[in-house]
Amino acid sequence: MQNVTYSQSRIKSFKDCQLKYKYGYIDKIDSDVEAIETFRGKIVHSVLEEFYKLVKAGTVKPLDWVTDKYNELWEKNYNANIKIVKKDVEAIGYYNKGKEALSSYYERYVGNHRNDTNNNHRGSS
Repeated sequence: MQNVTYSQSRIKSFKDCQLKYKYGYIDKIDSDVEAIETFRGKIVHSVLEEFYKLVKAGTVKPLDWVTDKYNELWEKNYNANIKIVKKDVEAIGYYNKGKEALSSYYERYVGNHRNDTNNNHRGSS
């Protein structure tokens, strides 16, 4: 029996369309078409990966750097093969959701970490 790794996107794919799940995860059929949700997720993950490489090296970039990097990667990689299935949402809506997610993540995790660090420094004086 093969080990299967589950992720939120894998489970969502199965719930959304079992045939698409079969083609992508079981049969491993490549597609020239990429769903915009997948595209956005890849961009968000790329930004966070680059951000945390810098953090690991001792540099915490500001939120503007994160959103600028997101915009740069979106603009560089968005193309006509990216499929939008939901007719009531345009590409800019997906773009904005990704940017909002990064901003929210940054404020929640980086902002809290900075506040904890500042409070610890104040308490040790």
